[in-house]
Amino acid sequence: MLTRDEYVEKMETQLDNMDVHLDQLGEKLQSAKQEMQAEYEQKISDIRAQSIKARVKLAKYKFEMADIRAQASKANSKLEELRAAGEDSWYNMVAEMDKVGDGFNHSSNYFKSQV
Repeated sequence: MLTRDEYVEKMETQLDNMDVHLDQLGEKLQSAKQEMQAEYEQKISDIRAQSIKARVKLAKYKFEMADIRAQASKANSKLEELRAAGEDSWYNMVAEMDKVGDGFNHSSNYFKSQV
């Protein structure tokens, strides 16, 4: 059986070993923390980049929608002119209206293909 001093020494050695082990775990934890922080910072950076791309795309779509709305307004104006046109200018107005309608359809189809 161990003497009191031998037992105390044995326990001190075990506690010292535990301290060393805990220090090693602390170092591993710190290293993992730094790696995870770098990983999270990269993910945040990626998300910000995606957000910027989405905002640019949204601004482009808003601009294109404004253009399509302007073309629709122009088409409505031409339609009103067509309704009010006399027989002599009717055929010229029809050709003009067809051009406006084709432009509107082209812009609308392009926008749909981008969304």
